[in-house]
Amino acid sequence: MRAAFLCGGIGRRMFPFTEDKFLLKFLGKTLLEHQIALAQKAGINEFVLIGNPGNMEKLTQIVRGIPGASFELAVQEKPLGMADALVSARHLLGGETLVANPNDIVDGSAYRAILDGRDSSFCALLGYRTESYFPGGYLLLRANGDLDSIVEKPRKGEEPSDLVNVVLHRFADIGVFIEYLRGTEGAVEDGYEQALTRLARGGYRCRVVPYAGPWKAIKYPWDILRAMDYFLGGVKRHIADTARVSDKAVVDGEVFIDEGARVLEFAILRGPSYIGKNSVVGNFSLVRSTHLGENSVTGVAAEFKHSYVGDGCWFHAGNGVLDSVIGRGCAFASFGGIANMRWDEETIKVRMGEQLVDTGMDKLGAMFGDRCKTGFHWVADPGVRIGAGSIIGSFVNVQEDVEPGRLLRANIPAQVKDNPFRSDPANREAFLKSLRRSICAES
Repeated sequence: MRAAFLCGGIGRRMFPFTEDKFLLKFLGKTLLEHQIALAQKAGINEFVLIGNPGNMEKLTQIVRGIPGASFELAVQEKPLGMADALVSARHLLGGETLVANPNDIVDGSAYRAILDGRDSSFCALLGYRTESYFPGGYLLLRANGDLDSIVEKPRKGEEPSDLVNVVLHRFADIGVFIEYLRGTEGAVEDGYEQALTRLARGGYRCRVVPYAGPWKAIKYPWDILRAMDYFLGGVKRHIADTARVSDKAVVDGEVFIDEGARVLEFAILRGPSYIGKNSVVGNFSLVRSTHLGENSVTGVAAEFKHSYVGDGCWFHAGNGVLDSVIGRGCAFASFGGIANMRWDEETIKVRMGEQLVDTGMDKLGAMFGDRCKTGFHWVADPGVRIGAGSIIGSFVNVQEDVEPGRLLRANIPAQVKDNPFRSDPANREAFLKSLRRSICAES
């Protein structure tokens, strides 16, 4: 048996983040590496990774470092959906195959459930019951629990069931399913689901496997925080041998401090948190429930609460980063702050085109794309998204989304006048002597 991982899609809802979601790093590894490790534990050691022209080099680099498995790579030339992805890789696929979306985070029990107890079914699909709306596929079942059809992305309030399709699917013969996929490649949104419906109604038994374990699907940028919570939930207290933690710092709870990291005097770390390789937590910093990437630095007296920070970020003194997602290579000047709550205490809503999307979160800060910078004393409102490569100038309050590569400067022109004040050197010297005397008396 082999596994086909769908790595070619582009997340159109993920602005300000443009890199493939499976390349997000958690606990020092990409999401794809975590997923491959789960499949290996379930006994799968042959993989087909279906990427796009822009990520093949990164896929190649990732698989080089994974022992005990064989990998073949296929290219999906255009982002035409899951159906087109499998058709693009048909020359590498055959026989019993597991199809997986590496952006759906599950635990090992999901793989065991979909692989164990194989019966006469041609296909097995993972189904997850949800109480809240999810912008994905919903499963309609027959009386015996098998699949009847899939409804992709119904409107909120029009969900046909409470059972969501999780893309972890086993096919007894992937070649048969690929034949059903032919002709649906152009249906970007639901070609794959249409083919599954036709398969189920064409006499092939498609068994739905209920799954009640952890599941996190990264559909929107704030979902990165939910994925972070999942990985931090498994963190155990660990300080690497090459890490340096001051005896004047406080490390409280399940905190993982990776190789080469430094924690300076009077810093406070509260778990669950992760401090990436070679990162520095500055003096008097407070880091709690946060994922700090590799080669990043927190300045003096900075606060990080429930936030995801990418690799290579720098924060100078006094920054407040709350419930936020920060991309890679960002640099923040001193005394900036991110608000994470509305004044009316309602859930945070984010505008996407003409649609206002409710995040369902009553605390959500800002989302900064890669390589953003700020000046001094900047402020960002809850739920704003700042595109990659943008600069937020000093004294700017970011109240709405910012496109990539923008420069925001505060419209506060300085008034230039002659200086009317003159100081007498003798008076100044007397003032300084008086100040020294008062200080010495107080001490």
